[in-house]
Amino acid sequence: MKQIYLTITILLEIAIFLSSSMVSSSAEVRNFPFSVTITSKPTPITDLQMLRRLAEKGDANAQLGLAGRYFGGKEVPQDYNQAIVWFHKAAEQGNAVGQKLLGIIYSEGIGIGKDEAKAFDWCQKAAKQGDAEAQNMLGTKYFDGAGTNKDEAEALKWFRSAAVQNLAAAQYNLAQLYANGLGVPRDDKQAAQWYRKAAEQDHQGAQVALATLHTKGLVSLDSKEAVQWYRKVAEQGDCSAQIRLGTLYREGQGTQKDILEAYQWFALAAQKKECFQEAIKARDELAKTMTREQIAEAKKRAVAFLASKSDSKKETPK
Repeated sequence: MKQIYLTITILLEIAIFLSSSMVSSSAEVRNFPFSVTITSKPTPITDLQMLRRLAEKGDANAQLGLAGRYFGGKEVPQDYNQAIVWFHKAAEQGNAVGQKLLGIIYSEGIGIGKDEAKAFDWCQKAAKQGDAEAQNMLGTKYFDGAGTNKDEAEALKWFRSAAVQNLAAAQYNLAQLYANGLGVPRDDKQAAQWYRKAAEQDHQGAQVALATLHTKGLVSLDSKEAVQWYRKVAEQGDCSAQIRLGTLYREGQGTQKDILEAYQWFALAAQKKECFQEAIKARDELAKTMTREQIAEAKKRAVAFLASKSDSKKETPK
């Protein structure tokens, strides 16, 4: 089975966010992929001493903020041990964000030894409170048998819980189970439905999977839509999608046949080591049907594409 994707939030970014939290009445901070409920008078916690006083009085959000300061080394020396202490204090009060973060910390072994059993326990606590990212993480742990017995039916349950909350990673994971008949009878239509939801949120794996279901004849999509999804991923630099898109242009499937466009995508794919052999073969076979002028024009298009990308290496396709 293809890789089951697990959404793991970058803890340093969380730390920076938490360390600038606000304490306010009946409000939520939604500047990050999850919300943090706020419970006191609106006051930016910019003063470290104030943050510590609130944390020591038991304010869970202040405890998260202080943990974030220690984790990121902001205004205090970086200290993972202290960060974990304060994450624990918030989590033990039932704070779902703190519970989820501890699940990540124990799962990844960040500043502490890896402990899949504890990671599972904290993920489960947050998941039961409805946190979509924690639910997706819990589904992955059930699928992998990490910290618990492998249980594809439970994985399906938790992926679905997160997927209906519109978490793209969970929608992709749920689609993967349907596409491969894991924990549920194989159902390509259900797989396509969930792939589409994730694809519409720019999940690259889902975009490729949706187009692939169509090209394999497993679901009926508009051929133009398959081209659309492959293009989205190809434009983000995925060389496998670039080869598939080039093939569609070469064959005129879902789009008007365009050998220059096909050559361009094969040439771009050839820049990646993992796709080099396949892309070079497709490019060279196509080149036999083209004039020198056409090849030169196709290369020019590829160079223009690379130049349009801010992170391009600006090399000339061979």
